[in-house]
Amino acid sequence: MNRQSFIFHKEWAESLKMLPKDVRVEIYDAIVEYGLSGTVSAALKPVATALFTVFRARLDADMAKYEAKCQKLRNAGRKGGLAKATKSYQMVANAKGGLANATIDNDIDNDVSNETDNSIVKPNGLTPCGTRFAPVPDVKSDSIPKGFADFWSAYPRKRRVNKHGCVQKWKLHKFEAIADKIVADVKRQSQSPDWTKDGGQFVPMPLTYLNQRRWEDSAEEATLVVAPNPSTQPLDDGISPSFARQWAGVSQ
Repeated sequence: MNRQSFIFHKEWAESLKMLPKDVRVEIYDAIVEYGLSGTVSAALKPVATALFTVFRARLDADMAKYEAKCQKLRNAGRKGGLAKATKSYQMVANAKGGLANATIDNDIDNDVSNETDNSIVKPNGLTPCGTRFAPVPDVKSDSIPKGFADFWSAYPRKRRVNKHGCVQKWKLHKFEAIADKIVADVKRQSQSPDWTKDGGQFVPMPLTYLNQRRWEDSAEEATLVVAPNPSTQPLDDGISPSFARQWAGVSQ
């Protein structure tokens, strides 16, 4: 046994002062040696041996109390470390499980109609804010209606989001009947200044385009004719009616 310290009680010093010097020194040495090593190498005189027995019992009790306290702390630390390790393991397992169940929505519209960006990974059906959402199902090739594939491929690539929502809108309004008209308008608009300026940032989302039936706006613009003003049209002799009325007023 090799200790770095031990407890020397104040009352011991008061008691030892009353002993002869030679006995006091002998007991002092015995206390120090026993307190640090747990043994006494030199044989003590009978008087010192009798008195040292009292000090030794107290030293043993102090060391037993100290060892019990250390063992208690070791046990608590072991339990705490085990609990932390278990918690860490559970967190890793939950993270792995959440990653395995994570779903990445490839087509989520960020239009004003409460649609979100498609680059967000939503594990376990949770949005980044922690609220649950209805997972967007994948759009299978056999469920795409007629004409939609041409519409989707013709639409500007940077705005191709929320494919599932667009497919549902296409089916609901039976746009396959006018698919050629819609695709033709998208191709024409893709070359227009409104859709090409500033890197295409003013191109509407495809779901917005379908909701607002934008191709009809283009059709109205194409068929709009400004009615001529009869008062400004020249007569057969090249004189406008307004000029003829003014001339007639002067002649009168």
